[in-house]
Amino acid sequence: MKLAFSESVEGEILETAVWYEEKSSGLGTSFRSAVLVAIEKILENPRSYQKRYGEIRRAGIARFPYGIYYAILLDTVHVLGVLHDARHSETLQRRR
Repeated sequence: MKLAFSESVEGEILETAVWYEEKSSGLGTSFRSAVLVAIEKILENPRSYQKRYGEIRRAGIARFPYGIYYAILLDTVHVLGVLHDARHSETLQRRR
């Protein structure tokens, strides 16, 4: 399975990591590591996560109130967002 995501998704991850790092030294690094682990799990078995909005699925990020929202198209996992659980629906509505 291939992985694809936009620069905006990279920016979300970086912005969130910086925010956590400002709150506590090392926490931003922990966030980035947790995102990578979640992405690896998605790639191992992308259909194991529940559909949330049509064909969009969500995988949680351990220790953080964030989810990775993605869709599977052919042989590629397209990450649509790495979003805080409190703001996911409005953001995903704009990205569809």
